[in-house]
Amino acid sequence: MADNVQIDNNDFVLSTEEKKQCLRQMAKKNRKILYVYERSLESDSGYDYKEYLKSLVLYATTSNNLFRGGLVNVIINLHSILQNDLEYAEIKKLVYENANYLSYFLKKTKESE
Repeated sequence: MADNVQIDNNDFVLSTEEKKQCLRQMAKKNRKILYVYERSLESDSGYDYKEYLKSLVLYATTSNNLFRGGLVNVIINLHSILQNDLEYAEIKKLVYENANYLSYFLKKTKESE
């Protein structure tokens, strides 16, 4: 994020470009979930998808504040993966739902320019 983030009534205000950058970063992290999950199934990989998801939930929750609550569905899906022992197909479904939602939100942000 840029150094020129504005604060308005104790809320951070991002420029449109900063919002797009944040959404792109979140989409990239979201896509990586399936890779990390698959690697975490390998006993000697050192990957732990639950730990990765914890950091992603934190990122999404913080971003949600910056987007005035617009990312709640993404957070719910991430939290569902984190808190439940889901099968690969169920995780994949939630990851793709998030990808679609983030893509829509990015498009909506671009249109508001």
